[in-house]
Order: sequence, then structure tokens, then C-alpha cells
Amino acid sequence: METADIARVAATVLRDPGPHDGRAYDLAAEAASLIQITEMLAKVTGRPWRYEPAEPQKFYDDMVAAGADPVYMACVRNVFERMRDGSLKEPDGIFDTIESVTGHPAVTLPQFLERNRHLFTS
Repeated sequence: METADIARVAATVLRDPGPHDGRAYDLAAEAASLIQITEMLAKVTGRPWRYEPAEPQKFYDDMVAAGADPVYMACVRNVFERMRDGSLKEPDGIFDTIESVTGHPAVTLPQFLERNRHLFTS
């Protein structure tokens, strides 16, 4: 899933809000571990990739120093801390919400990586 998928869902709902009134949509169209993502990146780029967990506070400090929003980065840091200590549960499932709302399937992670290969090879 990519941001364009989310935008298509939002546009569909905004164009005809009636059928969506009072509804909440789960938009998780796919699940992959960080290790699986590195394997996909290696396949798409032809280069070796590896996942090395970093200290969440160092990640936060580096991102804020680079200009990222501290409030948002605190949320990301919290996710990383919870992943590390095991208190963050895996998603309960994936959903066909994007396709059922928009009539178009969600972009898969391999499709996204292939489409954006240039971002990972420069």
C-alpha cells in the first residue's frame, strides 16, 4: 500500500460520503517484517540489504536533529521501543478495504519497491 492508495480511499469517501457515514476503515493491505522488507529490497536492487535494529532514542535524536517533527518522531520512537520489548502486537490481519472502497487493488510492497527502485539505488 502506498499513500496514493490512502488518497484514493479518501477521495472516494469524500465524493460520496453517504455510504461511508459512521464507518472506520482498516487500511492494512499487506504485512511484512523488517527482515522480509530487506529481502525484497535486495531482490529489487540487486544489492545486499540487512536490518540492524538501532537504539530508539538515538533514532529519535538523529531524526529531530535532521529537522523531523519531534511529536511525530516520539510516536515512531514509541513503536520502536515496543517492537524491541515485545509489547507491540503484530497486526491482526490484512484487509481488502482499499479494493472494496475504490474498486482498485492496493499497491503491493514489491510493486512499490519496483516502482521506486531509483530511491534505493542512488
